[in-house]
Amino acid sequence: MNATLPITAALFAMLCTRLDASPLAEAKVSRVVNEVTVAAPQAKPRRAAEQQVVGAENAVRVGPRSRAELLFPDHTLARLGAETDLGFRRGTRELALAQGTLLLEVPGFRGGARVRTGSLTAVCGAATILVEHLPSQSLKIVVLAGNVRVCVAGFLGDSIVLSPGKMLITTPEVKRLPDPVDVDLSTLVKTSALIEAAKFSAGAAPLASLPRIEREIARQAGSFKSARLIPTNLAIVGSGTSVVIPGQPAAGGNSVVVDSENDAAIPKSAGIAAHRSPAGTHDDGNPLPQP
Repeated sequence: MNATLPITAALFAMLCTRLDASPLAEAKVSRVVNEVTVAAPQAKPRRAAEQQVVGAENAVRVGPRSRAELLFPDHTLARLGAETDLGFRRGTRELALAQGTLLLEVPGFRGGARVRTGSLTAVCGAATILVEHLPSQSLKIVVLAGNVRVCVAGFLGDSIVLSPGKMLITTPEVKRLPDPVDVDLSTLVKTSALIEAAKFSAGAAPLASLPRIEREIARQAGSFKSARLIPTNLAIVGSGTSVVIPGQPAAGGNSVVVDSENDAAIPKSAGIAAHRSPAGTHDDGNPLPQP
Protein backbone atom coordinates (compact mmCIF):
# COMPACT_ATOMS: atom_id res chain seq x y z
CA MET A 1 0.00 0.00 0.00
CA ASN A 2 1.23 3.50 -0.77
CA ALA A 3 1.86 5.12 2.63
CA THR A 4 1.88 8.62 1.16
CA LEU A 5 -1.71 8.43 -0.10
CA PRO A 6 -3.39 9.90 3.04
CA ILE A 7 -0.95 12.83 3.05
CA THR A 8 -1.46 13.44 -0.65
CA ALA A 9 -5.23 13.35 -0.24
CA ALA A 10 -5.04 15.78 2.68
CA LEU A 11 -2.91 18.23 0.72
CA PHE A 12 -5.27 17.99 -2.23
CA ALA A 13 -8.26 18.69 0.01
CA MET A 14 -6.53 21.80 1.35
CA LEU A 15 -5.80 22.99 -2.18
CA CYS A 16 -9.40 22.68 -3.28
CA THR A 17 -10.94 24.22 -0.16
CA ARG A 18 -8.75 27.07 1.08
CA LEU A 19 -5.84 29.34 0.24
CA ASP A 20 -3.78 30.83 3.09
CA ALA A 21 -3.03 34.39 1.99
CA SER A 22 -4.33 37.91 2.37
CA PRO A 23 -8.00 37.84 1.31
CA LEU A 24 -9.36 39.63 -1.73
CA ALA A 25 -11.27 42.00 0.54
CA GLU A 26 -12.01 44.74 -1.96
CA ALA A 27 -11.37 45.83 -5.54
CA LYS A 28 -11.19 49.08 -7.44
CA VAL A 29 -13.28 49.38 -10.59
CA SER A 30 -10.49 50.42 -12.95
CA ARG A 31 -12.46 50.27 -16.24
CA VAL A 32 -16.13 50.66 -17.12
CA VAL A 33 -17.41 50.17 -20.66
CA ASN A 34 -21.15 50.85 -21.09
CA GLU A 35 -23.48 49.26 -18.51
CA VAL A 36 -21.85 48.05 -15.28
CA THR A 37 -23.57 47.92 -11.87
CA VAL A 38 -22.59 47.01 -8.31
CA ALA A 39 -25.09 45.31 -6.03
CA ALA A 40 -24.69 45.05 -2.25
CA PRO A 41 -26.55 42.24 -0.43
CA GLN A 42 -30.27 42.99 -0.30
CA ALA A 43 -29.77 46.37 -1.97
CA LYS A 44 -30.74 47.80 -5.33
CA PRO A 45 -27.92 47.66 -7.92
CA ARG A 46 -26.22 50.99 -8.59
CA ARG A 47 -24.30 52.07 -11.64
CA ALA A 48 -20.54 51.56 -11.23
CA ALA A 49 -18.02 54.35 -11.75
CA GLU A 50 -14.31 54.14 -12.49
CA GLN A 51 -12.13 54.31 -9.34
CA GLN A 52 -15.08 53.11 -7.23
CA VAL A 53 -14.09 50.64 -4.50
CA VAL A 54 -16.18 47.47 -4.34
CA GLY A 55 -16.21 45.60 -1.05
CA ALA A 56 -16.51 41.88 -0.42
CA GLU A 57 -19.98 40.34 -0.58
CA ASN A 58 -20.94 42.73 -3.39
CA ALA A 59 -21.69 41.55 -6.92
CA VAL A 60 -20.44 43.25 -10.07
CA ARG A 61 -22.86 42.85 -12.97
CA VAL A 62 -22.03 43.69 -16.58
CA GLY A 63 -24.73 44.35 -19.13
CA PRO A 64 -24.92 43.42 -22.84
CA ARG A 65 -22.18 44.85 -25.05
CA SER A 66 -20.36 45.98 -21.90
CA ARG A 67 -17.11 45.23 -20.06
CA ALA A 68 -15.50 45.96 -16.70
CA GLU A 69 -12.10 45.66 -15.07
CA LEU A 70 -11.40 45.16 -11.36
CA LEU A 71 -8.00 45.67 -9.74
CA PHE A 72 -7.37 44.23 -6.28
CA PRO A 73 -4.83 45.76 -3.86
CA ASP A 74 -2.32 42.94 -4.52
CA HIS A 75 -2.55 43.62 -8.29
CA THR A 76 -4.74 40.62 -9.02
CA LEU A 77 -6.70 41.67 -12.11
CA ALA A 78 -10.17 40.61 -13.24
CA ARG A 79 -11.66 41.58 -16.59
CA LEU A 80 -15.35 40.87 -17.11
CA GLY A 81 -17.08 40.39 -20.44
CA ALA A 82 -20.67 41.11 -21.42
CA GLU A 83 -23.54 39.72 -19.34
CA THR A 84 -21.28 38.67 -16.47
CA ASP A 85 -22.15 38.35 -12.78
CA LEU A 86 -19.12 38.15 -10.46
CA GLY A 87 -18.83 38.21 -6.68
CA PHE A 88 -16.11 37.59 -4.08
CA ARG A 89 -16.41 36.31 -0.54
CA ARG A 90 -15.21 38.16 2.54
CA GLY A 91 -12.08 36.69 4.15
CA THR A 92 -11.17 34.51 1.16
CA ARG A 93 -9.36 34.65 -2.17
CA GLU A 94 -12.35 33.12 -3.93
CA LEU A 95 -14.30 34.63 -6.82
CA ALA A 96 -17.76 33.36 -7.70
CA LEU A 97 -18.66 33.49 -11.40
CA ALA A 98 -22.43 33.02 -11.60
CA GLN A 99 -22.44 33.59 -15.36
CA GLY A 100 -20.53 35.29 -18.14
CA THR A 101 -16.86 35.56 -19.02
CA LEU A 102 -13.86 36.29 -16.82
CA LEU A 103 -10.17 36.86 -17.41
CA LEU A 104 -8.25 36.47 -14.15
CA GLU A 105 -4.59 37.43 -13.83
CA VAL A 106 -2.93 36.50 -10.53
CA PRO A 107 0.62 37.82 -9.96
CA GLY A 108 3.34 35.74 -8.31
CA PHE A 109 3.87 35.60 -4.54
CA ARG A 110 0.29 36.75 -3.82
CA GLY A 111 -1.22 33.55 -2.51
CA GLY A 112 -3.07 32.53 -5.65
CA ALA A 113 -6.83 32.57 -6.09
CA ARG A 114 -9.71 30.31 -6.93
CA VAL A 115 -12.75 30.69 -9.13
CA ARG A 116 -15.94 28.84 -8.28
CA THR A 117 -18.30 28.45 -11.21
CA GLY A 118 -20.98 25.86 -11.85
CA SER A 119 -19.88 22.63 -10.17
CA LEU A 120 -16.18 23.39 -10.74
CA THR A 121 -13.50 25.20 -8.76
CA ALA A 122 -10.36 26.41 -10.54
CA VAL A 123 -7.39 26.84 -8.16
CA CYS A 124 -4.31 28.73 -9.36
CA GLY A 125 -1.11 30.34 -8.15
CA ALA A 126 0.64 32.84 -10.41
CA ALA A 127 -1.49 32.30 -13.50
CA THR A 128 -3.69 33.91 -16.16
CA ILE A 129 -6.90 32.13 -17.10
CA LEU A 130 -10.10 32.64 -19.07
CA VAL A 131 -13.41 31.27 -17.78
CA GLU A 132 -16.76 31.30 -19.55
CA HIS A 133 -19.95 30.11 -17.85
CA LEU A 134 -23.23 30.03 -19.76
CA PRO A 135 -25.79 28.64 -17.28
CA SER A 136 -27.49 25.41 -18.39
CA GLN A 137 -25.31 25.43 -21.52
CA SER A 138 -21.54 25.26 -21.24
CA LEU A 139 -18.51 25.96 -19.07
CA LYS A 140 -15.02 26.58 -20.46
CA ILE A 141 -11.65 27.18 -18.78
CA VAL A 142 -8.53 28.15 -20.77
CA VAL A 143 -5.06 28.57 -19.27
CA LEU A 144 -2.88 31.30 -20.80
CA ALA A 145 0.00 31.22 -18.30
CA GLY A 146 0.82 29.19 -15.20
CA ASN A 147 -0.94 26.01 -14.11
CA VAL A 148 -4.48 25.57 -12.81
CA ARG A 149 -6.03 22.67 -10.94
CA VAL A 150 -9.72 22.20 -11.70
CA CYS A 151 -11.74 20.31 -9.09
CA VAL A 152 -15.28 19.01 -9.21
CA ALA A 153 -17.15 20.20 -6.11
CA GLY A 154 -17.76 17.30 -3.76
CA PHE A 155 -15.62 14.84 -5.73
CA LEU A 156 -12.20 14.72 -4.06
CA GLY A 157 -10.79 12.19 -6.50
CA ASP A 158 -11.78 14.00 -9.71
CA SER A 159 -9.48 16.84 -10.65
CA ILE A 160 -7.17 17.81 -13.48
CA VAL A 161 -4.20 20.14 -13.87
CA LEU A 162 -4.37 22.39 -16.92
CA SER A 163 -1.13 23.81 -18.32
CA PRO A 164 -0.83 26.80 -20.71
CA GLY A 165 -2.66 26.26 -23.99
CA LYS A 166 -5.04 23.69 -22.51
CA MET A 167 -8.79 24.11 -22.40
CA LEU A 168 -11.50 22.27 -20.51
CA ILE A 169 -14.98 22.40 -22.01
CA THR A 170 -17.95 20.79 -20.33
CA THR A 171 -21.41 21.47 -18.89
CA PRO A 172 -21.93 23.64 -15.77
CA GLU A 173 -23.15 20.74 -13.60
CA VAL A 174 -20.49 18.25 -14.70
CA LYS A 175 -19.84 15.31 -12.33
CA ARG A 176 -16.79 13.84 -14.07
CA LEU A 177 -14.17 15.86 -15.93
CA PRO A 178 -13.52 15.25 -19.64
CA ASP A 179 -10.04 15.36 -21.17
CA PRO A 180 -8.77 18.84 -22.03
CA VAL A 181 -7.93 19.96 -25.56
CA ASP A 182 -5.32 22.34 -27.02
CA VAL A 183 -6.25 25.86 -28.09
CA ASP A 184 -4.27 28.08 -30.47
CA LEU A 185 -2.96 30.71 -28.04
CA SER A 186 -1.65 33.01 -30.74
CA THR A 187 -5.05 33.38 -32.39
CA LEU A 188 -6.80 33.57 -29.03
CA VAL A 189 -4.64 36.46 -27.81
CA LYS A 190 -5.15 38.40 -31.04
CA THR A 191 -8.92 38.04 -31.10
CA SER A 192 -10.20 38.00 -27.50
CA ALA A 193 -11.62 41.32 -26.28
CA LEU A 194 -10.61 40.42 -22.73
CA ILE A 195 -6.94 39.78 -23.55
CA GLU A 196 -6.08 42.38 -26.19
CA ALA A 197 -5.91 45.75 -24.39
CA ALA A 198 -6.94 47.83 -27.42
CA LYS A 199 -10.04 45.68 -27.92
CA PHE A 200 -10.93 45.74 -24.24
CA SER A 201 -10.95 49.51 -23.67
CA ALA A 202 -9.29 52.64 -25.03
CA GLY A 203 -6.22 53.36 -22.93
CA ALA A 204 -6.21 49.99 -21.16
CA ALA A 205 -2.76 48.70 -20.23
CA PRO A 206 -1.48 45.38 -21.60
CA LEU A 207 -1.67 42.42 -19.24
CA ALA A 208 1.31 42.21 -16.89
CA SER A 209 1.54 38.50 -17.73
CA LEU A 210 1.74 39.13 -21.48
CA PRO A 211 5.49 38.25 -21.66
CA ARG A 212 4.71 34.88 -20.03
CA ILE A 213 1.85 34.32 -22.46
CA GLU A 214 4.11 35.19 -25.41
CA ARG A 215 6.64 32.61 -24.22
CA GLU A 216 3.87 30.00 -24.19
CA ILE A 217 2.87 31.05 -27.71
CA ALA A 218 6.48 30.54 -28.85
CA ARG A 219 6.59 27.14 -27.14
CA GLN A 220 3.35 26.15 -28.83
CA ALA A 221 4.71 27.31 -32.20
CA GLY A 222 7.64 24.96 -31.68
CA SER A 223 5.21 22.12 -31.01
CA PHE A 224 3.51 22.84 -34.35
CA LYS A 225 6.85 22.74 -36.15
CA SER A 226 7.79 19.43 -34.53
CA ALA A 227 4.29 18.02 -35.24
CA ARG A 228 3.62 17.45 -31.52
CA LEU A 229 0.61 19.68 -32.15
CA ILE A 230 -1.38 19.20 -35.35
CA PRO A 231 -3.81 21.91 -36.59
CA THR A 232 -7.44 20.81 -37.04
CA ASN A 233 -10.52 22.33 -38.61
CA LEU A 234 -12.84 21.42 -35.72
CA ALA A 235 -15.05 24.00 -34.05
CA ILE A 236 -17.86 24.46 -31.57
CA VAL A 237 -20.65 26.66 -32.89
CA GLY A 238 -22.14 29.21 -30.52
CA SER A 239 -22.37 28.04 -26.90
CA GLY A 240 -22.65 24.33 -27.62
CA THR A 241 -20.39 21.44 -26.66
CA SER A 242 -20.59 19.38 -29.88
CA VAL A 243 -17.75 19.26 -32.37
CA VAL A 244 -18.48 20.34 -35.93
CA ILE A 245 -16.48 20.60 -39.10
CA PRO A 246 -17.47 23.99 -40.52
CA GLY A 247 -20.13 23.51 -43.20
CA GLN A 248 -21.04 20.00 -42.00
CA PRO A 249 -23.54 18.67 -39.41
CA ALA A 250 -22.45 18.51 -35.76
CA ALA A 251 -20.98 15.37 -34.21
CA GLY A 252 -20.42 14.42 -30.59
CA GLY A 253 -17.21 15.31 -28.77
CA ASN A 254 -15.12 18.19 -27.49
CA SER A 255 -13.52 21.23 -29.07
CA VAL A 256 -12.56 24.70 -27.94
CA VAL A 257 -14.36 27.44 -29.85
CA VAL A 258 -17.33 29.61 -28.86
CA ASP A 259 -19.28 32.43 -30.42
CA SER A 260 -17.57 35.83 -30.30
CA GLU A 261 -20.86 37.70 -30.02
CA ASN A 262 -21.08 39.95 -26.94
CA ASP A 263 -17.29 39.95 -26.60
CA ALA A 264 -17.04 36.37 -25.36
CA ALA A 265 -13.71 35.60 -23.73
CA ILE A 266 -13.00 32.75 -26.13
CA PRO A 267 -13.83 33.84 -29.68
CA LYS A 268 -15.00 31.60 -32.51
CA SER A 269 -11.71 32.08 -34.39
CA ALA A 270 -9.58 30.62 -31.60
CA GLY A 271 -8.96 27.31 -33.40
CA ILE A 272 -7.83 24.00 -31.90
CA ALA A 273 -5.10 21.45 -32.39
CA ALA A 274 -4.80 17.72 -31.87
CA HIS A 275 -2.05 16.68 -29.46
CA ARG A 276 0.41 13.93 -30.33
CA SER A 277 2.80 12.78 -27.58
CA PRO A 278 5.48 10.11 -27.99
CA ALA A 279 4.68 6.90 -26.14
CA GLY A 280 5.88 6.96 -22.54
CA THR A 281 5.99 10.74 -22.08
CA HIS A 282 3.89 13.47 -20.55
CA ASP A 283 2.46 16.16 -22.81
CA ASP A 284 5.57 18.26 -22.09
CA GLY A 285 7.85 15.46 -23.28
CA ASN A 286 9.22 14.57 -19.84
CA PRO A 287 9.49 10.84 -19.03
CA LEU A 288 6.59 9.37 -17.12
CA PRO A 289 7.41 8.44 -13.49
CA GLN A 290 7.80 4.75 -12.91
CA PRO A 291 5.23 3.05 -10.65
